[in-house]
Amino acid sequence: MKMMLRFLLLIIGLIWLGVPAWGVESTRTASLKVGIGSGQAGQKVTVPLWLEATPDLRHQAAVFVVDVTFDPSKLTLERVTPGEATTVEGNEIALSEPPVPGPVPGTKVFTLAVADLAIEDPAVFGLNDGALPQAMLTFRINDSAAIGPTSLTLSGLFMVDIQQGEITNVATTPGTVTVDLLPPPPPVVYGDATGDGRFDSLDINETIDWWLAVRERPTAGPRFIAADVDGNGTINTVDINFMIDRWLGRIARFPVES
Repeated sequence: MKMMLRFLLLIIGLIWLGVPAWGVESTRTASLKVGIGSGQAGQKVTVPLWLEATPDLRHQAAVFVVDVTFDPSKLTLERVTPGEATTVEGNEIALSEPPVPGPVPGTKVFTLAVADLAIEDPAVFGLNDGALPQAMLTFRINDSAAIGPTSLTLSGLFMVDIQQGEITNVATTPGTVTVDLLPPPPPVVYGDATGDGRFDSLDINETIDWWLAVRERPTAGPRFIAADVDGNGTINTVDINFMIDRWLGRIARFPVES
């Protein structure tokens, strides 16, 4: 495993130094593509990265290297993990470093290398032909991300055929992550400790049970917010008394609504 990672990082290092990584360049072409995903601001979204190899390239022990460019105003790279193909085949992935400013202003880019180095049985464990993802890219959608699609652009650097000693051209297909519109939060019905959308005597009984530890008292969330009718961040007998006063018509609204 450590040898594989060293090999991957060596290849990436050669790229940075401008040194040819392997033997002769091939006219054969493999295709890399990234999937699509969607999510809301603050959520994580994972998209797959596939390698589609032509029949003459399939089942070859190889390494491919690709640059992934994204918009850091919308996305933050969380992690890159092996896809099902690399997991099944016992291969490795490596990142050059954390994302750095990309060639286009306002973008970031990271270099990803994936090794299919199962040379001992290439007829079975070599390059996958697109049925299984090679890597999974997980991003966090930034809280301030503007609504709409944002592109993940792939720039294929090369693929090294370990057995043939050739560098193969890599064609790439971009993917898209869509930031969904967050639905508006439902209005708070203060006093609604049961969460049924209205305030009545059941909510008073529920809050009393919390106070007596008959039921587990929430410490956060919609029901906690609704039951904290004086708005001081705690639920106690003061809130219960306000609920009773409101139920009996002694007050028109809770303190938190004033």
